[in-house]
Amino acid sequence: MGKKLTLVMKPRTKWALLGLGVLVLALLTAWWFWGSGSVRVVRLRDGSTVRLLQITRGAMHSYTPPFWRPWLERVGWAEPYQGLSGGSFPSPKPEVWVWLQQRFSPTKPGSEWDSMPRVRLVDSQGAYLPVRTQYPTLWNSIERIFVVSLPQLPPSERQVWLEFPDAGGRRLIRVPPPYLGRSAPSLQPQPLPTRLKTSEFEFELQRLVITDGGALITEGGQFRLRQIEPRGRFLEQGKPTNHWSIESYWLEDPYGNRYNPWEPPPWHYPYWVFCAKVYRSADAPTKSQDDWLSNWITLRRGADTPVNATVTSAGVTVHVLGLFEHPQARLEIDPANPNQYRIHAGGAPSRKLDEYRLVEVTPAGGRQAWQVATKIPVLLLCIPLPPAGNYSFSNSDIGGFIFNDRKIYLYLQNERGWSYPVEAIAVENDSNYTALLIAARADSLPKTARRIRVQVKVCPAHTLRLTVPPLSKEQVQAAWRREAVSP
Repeated sequence: MGKKLTLVMKPRTKWALLGLGVLVLALLTAWWFWGSGSVRVVRLRDGSTVRLLQITRGAMHSYTPPFWRPWLERVGWAEPYQGLSGGSFPSPKPEVWVWLQQRFSPTKPGSEWDSMPRVRLVDSQGAYLPVRTQYPTLWNSIERIFVVSLPQLPPSERQVWLEFPDAGGRRLIRVPPPYLGRSAPSLQPQPLPTRLKTSEFEFELQRLVITDGGALITEGGQFRLRQIEPRGRFLEQGKPTNHWSIESYWLEDPYGNRYNPWEPPPWHYPYWVFCAKVYRSADAPTKSQDDWLSNWITLRRGADTPVNATVTSAGVTVHVLGLFEHPQARLEIDPANPNQYRIHAGGAPSRKLDEYRLVEVTPAGGRQAWQVATKIPVLLLCIPLPPAGNYSFSNSDIGGFIFNDRKIYLYLQNERGWSYPVEAIAVENDSNYTALLIAARADSLPKTARRIRVQVKVCPAHTLRLTVPPLSKEQVQAAWRREAVSP
């Protein structure tokens, strides 16, 4: 029988092997972060670092901290998180979400409200694509965890990176495949100039140009923007007209991603889609069903002048309440019955009103009502909101305001037939999101006016879509390039 051999390891050898194991583990960890050209950590100029945590794909996304995190918090080795831990977040369609951790600089603790890092996607040909940055889901004074969702990519794309323009040195984090790609519809770009005809007008897109887009001001400084602008014209019955105007425009790529004018799609895509929202101009004649004019109303200077009318046009309802001018009173309006408001005579005017803030609309405390204080005459309107309170509202640079893709122009007309535009300057929804109260500046009337009529024009949007050739690589890169403006 053979003898059994027992190997006895000396304590010094055990510690040496343990040290070797720790070294190998450290090298593997370093290779995981930095190896194979796949950088997972970048350092920003403010001293913070951003690291890739995980990637989720589909229509539901969640992130749960490592299982040892609660134990570290209990013994005081980690600061507890605020926010939603382990919760699920839906996306409107299947998407790729990249979960990132930003650790703040030790000399500059952060918070959830700090500006998010600038980030964009770089594809395999060096073209940029915008990403959507979500608010942080977890945070404390040391770090925060946030998400960026990736755009749809061509099925052939196999290598993309997240780039942080405000980082120094190496500023790319590689995002491993697979990505959610989709095939492009087989459309042929139309050489410029090209025309699109609707039932009311014809639009000719002559060319796309790169122009000065103003400046972007961030914590890192001020940057000059360049943007794409369309050059074109509108025609009616074959003749140029100024009865139509482009309110907003954007670009789309073949894969369904949307781009603002200063971040154009990649130049190597087969085509771009130029999109625009078009509305009838303020001075253009409108259809009778889109134009409403009140009866004559006798003005009551320094008080309120009720109108109490309801306008329904182009799928939107507007309650025209009246004109209010009562510097020493507050007006209270019930959104459930907006045409029966109450005057609180002798109410103290708001201390916030000054030469810059002329009107204030606030919810009445504890009640479903608004209170209005003003230093100037205002025209008050109430718009019921769709179920669930989903709506969009914006003031227009070329007159009127836009509510749910309807442009609404407001005018006051005197006895001579002269019309004076009225500009919305305060907007407030009620606490249950059932209605929107709008206060519009109405102090442009001559002091001699005794009677007026209120005019409301409602113009629905026309959406234009034109398949066009991409701009050159040089033009696209020039639009994405942001040059620092020297102080």
